[in-house]
Parts: sequence; structure tokens; C-alpha cells
Amino acid sequence: MPKFQGSGFAVELPEQCIDASVYTFAFPAKGNDSPYMTIRVEKRSDGPDLKVVADQEMEALSEKVEAFQLISQAAGQRSGCDGIMSSCEWGEGPARVRQKQLLILQCGETVHLYKLTAISLASNQAATDPLFDMIFRSFTPNAMQLP
Repeated sequence: MPKFQGSGFAVELPEQCIDASVYTFAFPAKGNDSPYMTIRVEKRSDGPDLKVVADQEMEALSEKVEAFQLISQAAGQRSGCDGIMSSCEWGEGPARVRQKQLLILQCGETVHLYKLTAISLASNQAATDPLFDMIFRSFTPNAMQLP
């Protein structure tokens, strides 16, 4: 059985088990803001069109929240993989939320889609954007095997 090493624990799992974890990292609160970031990994059977995935993510979010605004979206490369960074906001007044999302598509023998999502209050953007940008820049998918 493979052994999974988590944060502060280890567990043995059957061979057929797939890691479908969502990692959540909380940052120190600043006033009434509790910034956090999630990382989700999806194993895919094929490489999707990353722009389509990014647009679908933003569209789905816009249907769930009030006063949605897509601020920016840019494509590029990260660790030899295609990536798209999107920034958006929603809500009103002091409760307005800012989200940055980085999608990275890792193709090889297996295809993985990494979704990094960072959220804080829009009013705290000056403090959280540099932190989130630094974390996003440091993200590196594990070494992959190309076909």
C-alpha cells in the first residue's frame, strides 16, 4: 500500500486510491479579514483548453455572487506548464472580496490541473496581493514525465 504523508500525519492507502485533496492555508487575520488560499489538484484524462476552463471558473463564480467583476486575466508559462491567472472581485462595501486564481496545466503521461485560489477582502489588497503573488510564483508542480 502507498503511504501518503500529510501535514502532521501519514496514512497507508490502497493502490486504487486517488488523492483528491483540497489544501487550505489560512493567513494571519488583519482586522475583520481572514485571508486564505486553497490548492486543488485534478487528475484529467486529457489536456483541456485552459482558457475555456478559466472562463468557466469565472462564469460559475459570477452566477453565485453579487456584483461580480473580472479585473484581469492573463496566460503564460509556469515551470514549463501553461497557466492562466485571473483576478476578480464581488460583493459590496467593506465586505467586497478579491480573489486571485492561478490555473496550471501539467501534461505528460498523466494530466493534472492545479487550481490555486487566494481570497481576501478587497480593502486589504495592498497587503495580501504581494503575499499571494509570492506564493503563486513559488508554486512548482512535481517533476513530470513527458510522453
